[in-house]
Amino acid sequence: MTVEIMEDIWDLLASTNSAESIDDLERAFQNSVSQLDMDRYIYIHTSPLASTNPSCGNYPSEWISHYIENDYHLVDPTAYCCAALKRPFIWKDCKKVIEPSAKAIQFWQEAKEYGLIKGIGVPAQSFDQSIAGWGLALPNNVDEEKWLAQFGSKLFAFTNTFHYRFEQLIKNNNHSRKAFQLSNREAECIKWLCAGKTYWEIGKILSISDRTARFHISNARQKLRVNTNSQLISKSILYNIVSL
Repeated sequence: MTVEIMEDIWDLLASTNSAESIDDLERAFQNSVSQLDMDRYIYIHTSPLASTNPSCGNYPSEWISHYIENDYHLVDPTAYCCAALKRPFIWKDCKKVIEPSAKAIQFWQEAKEYGLIKGIGVPAQSFDQSIAGWGLALPNNVDEEKWLAQFGSKLFAFTNTFHYRFEQLIKNNNHSRKAFQLSNREAECIKWLCAGKTYWEIGKILSISDRTARFHISNARQKLRVNTNSQLISKSILYNIVSL
C-alpha cells in the first residue's frame, strides 16, 4: 500500500475507534469515502438467526423497502458473492460465480429502475456465522474495472475497518442499545414485543398506555432502520438487543 492509503486508513481507524454509536460510525465512513467516485452505498449484516436487513447506507429507501418485502436477499447475486468470495467484485461478474436465475434477472431489472446499474460488492469477514458485505453503486459513466484498480485496496481497508468496529459496537446487549441510541423504555418494549406481547399487554406490564407502547416501538423501528415489527424483532435478536 502507498503512504497515502496508509494515512487514510489510520485516519479512518482513529475516527471509527472513537465512534460510540452506529450513526457516529456511519459519519466517519462517509467522511473517509467522500473522495471515492461513487453514488450510493449500503452495508448489510445478517446471520442464520435473522432475515437480511440493511444496516446503514444511502440506497433509495423505496428500493430498500421493495428489497425486504420481496425477500430479495434470497435471490440477490451480490449477497451470494459476498458469502462465497473473499475479495471485492464487480456486480456484472456475479454471473461468473452463480448462474442467474429468472428471479435474479428480475432483481437486476428492478434495481436498474432505482438507479442501481453499475457497482462493486465487498465481502466483510466475520468471526461467527454471520454474513456481511457492502454494495457500492457507481455512476453510469464510470468504468468498473478501472475504478476497482484505482480504489480497490483503499476500499477494502475502509469497509473492513468499519465492519470490525460495527461488530464491536453490537457484541453485547448494553453496547448494542447504546450503538442504536435506544432508551431503556424502548429496549423494554422491544423485549416484550419479542416475547409475543401485544401493545396492550406491553402497556400493562410496563404500567404505560398501549398508545405509549406503540410510540416506543415506532421510535425503535426508526432507530434500527426497519419498517415492520417482524423486522424489528429479527434485527433486535441479531444484534443482541434482546436474548433468545
